[in-house]
Amino acid sequence: MLKKFCEFENPDELLKNILIGNGFSTWFSDRFRYSALLDECTGLDHTDKVLFERLETSNFEACLNALNSARNVNDLYGIQDSHDTSYNRIKNSLIEVIRKVHIDHSEVNGHKFEMAKSLFKKSTNIFTTNYDLLSYWTILKINDELDDGFGDLFYRSEQIRDLHFSEEFKEKREKWIFFLHGALHIYEKSGSVRKMSSSQSRNLLNALEYNIDQGSPPLFVSEGDWRLKHRQIASNPYLRFCMKSLNKLSGSLTIFGHGLDPSADKHIVNTICDSDVERVIYGMYCVNKGRRDIEAEMARIRRDFKDKEVEFFDSNSLFEYTYDPEFANADL
Repeated sequence: MLKKFCEFENPDELLKNILIGNGFSTWFSDRFRYSALLDECTGLDHTDKVLFERLETSNFEACLNALNSARNVNDLYGIQDSHDTSYNRIKNSLIEVIRKVHIDHSEVNGHKFEMAKSLFKKSTNIFTTNYDLLSYWTILKINDELDDGFGDLFYRSEQIRDLHFSEEFKEKREKWIFFLHGALHIYEKSGSVRKMSSSQSRNLLNALEYNIDQGSPPLFVSEGDWRLKHRQIASNPYLRFCMKSLNKLSGSLTIFGHGLDPSADKHIVNTICDSDVERVIYGMYCVNKGRRDIEAEMARIRRDFKDKEVEFFDSNSLFEYTYDPEFANADL
């Protein structure tokens, strides 16, 4: 039987470093589930849709991984194909559909916002692979002075005021947030990595559309194969900085809402294994999973972190522990 998070000794200490995945976003809204994204996606052609059906998945990264494997095999045997076109179309469609389904700031469930605030209040280093704005909006509700490596007024326009990334902007503050795979509010332009201004956080979705129209799409690492993700991260100064920060962790790391898929996320596992993290606290999402599935996932995670102490908890119990109504209702 899995522990509840409150049953760990010194649970607050375990939340200093957290890694969150898509489960955090789907907890806020079902719109971010893979199946919902696929249903709303209009950028795919018939062949792309058949590929999802053949693979019996709604996971965009799984399809991208299959296409990458296919084009590698075809390249070996000198077989011409159009997989590059399909690959790019599916990748771009993922960016477009996340923007399409993204809830507006005013639509976010207020109670869940407060619960997420309580979790982030207990954390010092927040790592996320999510592209959406939910974690960014949450942390801004706690502290507008967050540290994330962005600073300095870079340029102004009628739409938004943006900041640019540099490790020189690193300061000692209480909270850091790292977008390991990029995010909607981060983009590249004129050789620099930029972030949309937090002062207009409620209008970021409108600013995103403006940036896309201007030829500056968001920074996304959505390749299906972890090696390709690793390659893209290595080529970008901000993403390298985020991954290096994960590698510098010590003590414990709590993982919530992240499956750490072996084909898509091994670069993250490798980075954690190479760090001084001694203890991995892994949240198990057990809804609609049989006992064998749960045991198989636990065995995989133990193998992935064979040199670390690994413990498991029921992911549904995390917010039961962290939510503090008195804090959440305070005037921040």
